[in-house]
Amino acid sequence: MSNSKKHHFQNILQSRRYSEHSLAKSFLQAQLIAGISAKSDDPHTQNLLRISEQMIAYVESEGSHQEKLGTEPAYHNRQHFADTILAMGFYLQDIDNFSDIQKLLLLLTMLCHDFGHVGAANKSSLDHSQEVETVRLLRNTPLNQLPLNYFELIAKLIKGTEQSCLTQNRANYNNHPENLEFLMQSLVNDADISLSFIDSLCPQLSKLILIELGNDQPSEQEVNKLMTKFKQDYDLTTRVARSYYYE
Repeated sequence: MSNSKKHHFQNILQSRRYSEHSLAKSFLQAQLIAGISAKSDDPHTQNLLRISEQMIAYVESEGSHQEKLGTEPAYHNRQHFADTILAMGFYLQDIDNFSDIQKLLLLLTMLCHDFGHVGAANKSSLDHSQEVETVRLLRNTPLNQLPLNYFELIAKLIKGTEQSCLTQNRANYNNHPENLEFLMQSLVNDADISLSFIDSLCPQLSKLILIELGNDQPSEQEVNKLMTKFKQDYDLTTRVARSYYYE
């Protein structure tokens, strides 16, 4: 991949973050980048597009309500959802063996993967993981109109973003890169952390994580410490995601 393409990718994601584009705009942009036709003759694709529009409006409404109450998390919020949707759109444009349905399900997963997040400082208030809680909440959203196998795939991919699953997910993909479900899971995990690999955005995102953890005014030293820890603890898994940063 050329440096100009990597530069374009990172500039688009940086622009999205600074402009705070809406979920609807980011989803449509990702859909176009991924090559998903809005004019498909396939009724299943059209139904999925309709449900996607409803879900975007639902997530936007819930986030706006949280914002007014002062309870929307500093990091795990609509801006994070939109960032990951757009990153996924770029990844999908480089993959030929996914159908439009599969691509839309991956974009929907990014839209919903942290829905109802209680904030990093409050996770201990749950008697189960945040990911299980998110799936529980999604059962009472427009996603309940999905065919059961579609919903179950999204639920599985969301549960696969749990910290304890990351090592196994990486091993699954590395050992069987031809397995589409393993590829899907690793793409979701890569998109989830993708913006923190952009040097110009990592300090801002690290600061937001610290604020969400309860540190209202993190120092530059604390931000730098978290960035160092992130780079030590995390890496991108899939070839396609890594190509936008490393190759």
